[in-house]
Amino acid sequence: MNLQPYLCKEPPFCLLNPEQRIQVLNQAQIRRYTVGERIWSTVRPKNQFLIISGKVRLIADGKSKSLAILTTGDWFGDLLRLYGQFQAVASSDDVVVVCWDAALWTGISSEEINGFWFQERSRYQPQDANPINLEETSSSIPQPMLGENRNGQPRQ
Repeated sequence: MNLQPYLCKEPPFCLLNPEQRIQVLNQAQIRRYTVGERIWSTVRPKNQFLIISGKVRLIADGKSKSLAILTTGDWFGDLLRLYGQFQAVASSDDVVVVCWDAALWTGISSEEINGFWFQERSRYQPQDANPINLEETSSSIPQPMLGENRNGQPRQ
């Protein structure tokens, strides 16, 4: 499977330098799943995924209602830092994902890439679901949305 088109145009790939793009491409693993197979869980973390084809349900553990239905081009995994226990389950016959060790992305992190993960998390989980205490978080947590200072207060 040729991932090169993603590496040039789509975030977070377009935020990487050429050396980082090669590193990400070399460590990419293509995986296939069928309906009902669990792909990822916050209980057994360590990976970050990009959906190439198919549909994936993001659900809270112990509940049947979907938090989101994810499709081609959507991301899920550890770097979204969702609050609570979640899992991603294949919801179509042939789900194809690209998988990376989350440590790879953490190692090449930048403010822009962290902002991308923060934005992705916001699509699936409201920001006020469990507010971030900025004094307790590491610098690898993305910064607040535009319009707020580091303490979450409106900019003057």
